[in-house]
Amino acid sequence: MQASSYLATFLNHEKDLTKFAPRPTYIERVRAVLSQLGSPQEQLKVIHIAGSKGKGSTAAFIANILREAGYTVGLFTSPHLYDVHERIRILKPGPATAKGKIFPDCISEKDLSRLIKKIRPQLESARGQGLTYFEVLTILAFCYFKEQKVGWVVLETGLGGRLDATNVCDAVASVIAPLSLEHTAQLGKTLAKIASEKAAIIKSAKSFVVAAPQKPEVLKVIKARCRDVGAKIVLAGKNSRFSSSLLGRHQTINASVAAAIAKVLKIPATAVQKGLDKTFWPLRFEIVSRQPLIILDGAHNPESCERLSETLGEVFPGKKWTLIFGSSEDKDIRAMARLLTKNAQDVILTSAKHPRAVVWDDGTAEKYFPKQNLVITHSVPTACRFAKKLAGPQSLIVVAGSLFVAAEARQVFKKV
Repeated sequence: MQASSYLATFLNHEKDLTKFAPRPTYIERVRAVLSQLGSPQEQLKVIHIAGSKGKGSTAAFIANILREAGYTVGLFTSPHLYDVHERIRILKPGPATAKGKIFPDCISEKDLSRLIKKIRPQLESARGQGLTYFEVLTILAFCYFKEQKVGWVVLETGLGGRLDATNVCDAVASVIAPLSLEHTAQLGKTLAKIASEKAAIIKSAKSFVVAAPQKPEVLKVIKARCRDVGAKIVLAGKNSRFSSSLLGRHQTINASVAAAIAKVLKIPATAVQKGLDKTFWPLRFEIVSRQPLIILDGAHNPESCERLSETLGEVFPGKKWTLIFGSSEDKDIRAMARLLTKNAQDVILTSAKHPRAVVWDDGTAEKYFPKQNLVITHSVPTACRFAKKLAGPQSLIVVAGSLFVAAEARQVFKKV
């Protein structure tokens, strides 16, 4: 059986969050399986990242900085854009050799299948306890990174932090990226409650903590958690002057968080800047065409949509755009629509091939986009083709609202 087919037999909350209610048993069953496998997570040097916005970009920055410093780095992120192999990567010093992939350093199908075969008895024994897709991938990542003897692991949480499968590790460093209201049904309806869940990745006095700029109620929770466990905290992101390969002021903050980690680890400044300059993280204000200008961004909540709108205004001041928009059902669509249509002359609504995608009709469209020139499409390729017909050489097309929509658009516009 192909690795992806086997993984698909496990319960996948990423496709339906309504059935997900965090329980302490979730993390304990992951710990139990890993214990049977020799607890590989305890034999790795981990940098653990939680947050609402910028987790992936920050993880990519840190991993690339460490690689430029000469380390072999395991990187675990989610979700994937096209292929589950993207979630488990090993970045080695020197140029990448594999071609034809969005990330050339992903785990191979051969290695993923081999690992699954090796630990399948332990996975099957835990299946009856409700072991999930994400938990299996987390277990596989720890096993693979231990087997490959990586120097560092950069680990992004899935949903939350306290009961997240990744929280079985005892990290050398914990990173709290910017927090906002998200997944309130699972994490809590206030910023303070969400912060409490995310800050629970901070577990040891041996760990140091780097926090991005936060709202006061969030920072209060993070500092209290650090005091409770005796961890030292570094506040990053203010008055940042770092340059990086990713555009936008918010990416400057993410870069400064990565640089703060590097400073504590005594990474040379030259490696820091090279790592920031060489980081590739798709669908974060990614320019995939110049004539017309086409920007792909995975912004999927009001805060990230606000950052996208700000960056568009900074990079292309005064320019109108055609917006291709699709969203998941559990998002604050009204707020996202308001933020992304400030300078939009046309809006093309569409739906990703994902179970949680909004399927548009006239009533839903008018509800969220009452004053826009609207076109409704039911597939991303159709939306992209329509936008290209509208566009002239000097036009600007922006795709946003969902990482899944942006990923599908990338396949159309960039042929990836």
